[in-house]
Amino acid sequence: WRNNQMSFVIHGIDKPNNQIRERLIDKHRKYLDNSPLKILFSGPLVEDDSDKMIGSLIILDAENRKAVDELIAGEPMNKAGLYESLNITRCYQRKGSFVDMVN
Repeated sequence: WRNNQMSFVIHGIDKPNNQIRERLIDKHRKYLDNSPLKILFSGPLVEDDSDKMIGSLIILDAENRKAVDELIAGEPMNKAGLYESLNITRCYQRKGSFVDMVN
């Protein structure tokens, strides 16, 4: 844990053939930019053979799971029903440099 924070991974896969992501991408980004939680990484998941966005990946630090649940409950694309599946999992950082990448 960093400063009494736990890390979580949010992994969402979009429902096929919808326009929700395109319609709400700016609101989604603004929502995450204004989050009280420390976001270590966020970005779209894309198809292997194109740049078509098919989901979302967010890695963040939070005091507890409740804080993450509250964040994702208010996230615009989730509220609009974008995700076919949405998983939140606690994790540990063993290797890598997410800590170094945070502004």
